[in-house]
Amino acid sequence: MVLELGFFLDLYLHFERLISFFILILWYISEMPLLEKTLRSFIIIAVFAAVLITPFIFSSSLFFPYIVGKALFFRIIVTSVFASWIILMTLNRRYLPKINLVTVILGLFLLWVMIANLLGINPSASIWSNFERMEGYINLVNVFGLFLVTTTVFDSKKLWFRILGSGRLCGSQASVRAAIQ
Repeated sequence: MVLELGFFLDLYLHFERLISFFILILWYISEMPLLEKTLRSFIIIAVFAAVLITPFIFSSSLFFPYIVGKALFFRIIVTSVFASWIILMTLNRRYLPKINLVTVILGLFLLWVMIANLLGINPSASIWSNFERMEGYINLVNVFGLFLVTTTVFDSKKLWFRILGSGRLCGSQASVRAAIQ
C-alpha cells in the first residue's frame, strides 16, 4: 500500500480548517455525552490508524520518500488527536492527565532536552531537525502528546492489547515485505 504525500501535506498546511471543524462540532452539538463519545471514538480510531498506516507510507515525489511522508502523516494524526483530546478534557475531567512517576520523568526529560537544544550550537536544527531525519524536539513533543492522550483515553486492558497487537501485526507485515524484497 503506497499513499501519496500531497493529501497529507495539504492537511498539514491547512490545520486551521481542522481546528475550525472542531469548534463547529462544539457549537452545533448540544448533547455533551454524544460529543464525548464521538471524540473518544475519533481518538481511538486515529491512534489505530497511526499505528497501522504510518509504516507503509511512501511518496516518490520527495527527495527522502521513506521518511518525510511518514513523519508528516504521524504529526498530522497526533496533532488532530491532541486537539480532540483538549476538547474532550474540557467536556469531562476524567480525561485530565494523571500525574504519576512516568509522566513526571518524561516531562522532565522533555524539559531537559529543550534546555539542551536551546544551549546547543544550532538550536534551530535541534528543535526542527531536517528533512533527512525528521526528528528533533518537535517530534519528541508529538510523542509526549500522544503518550498523554493514550494514557487517559485508552483506559482498558482490552484496548491496550488491541493497539499492541495491531503494532505487532503491522511490524510482522513490514518484516515479510522487507524479506521478500
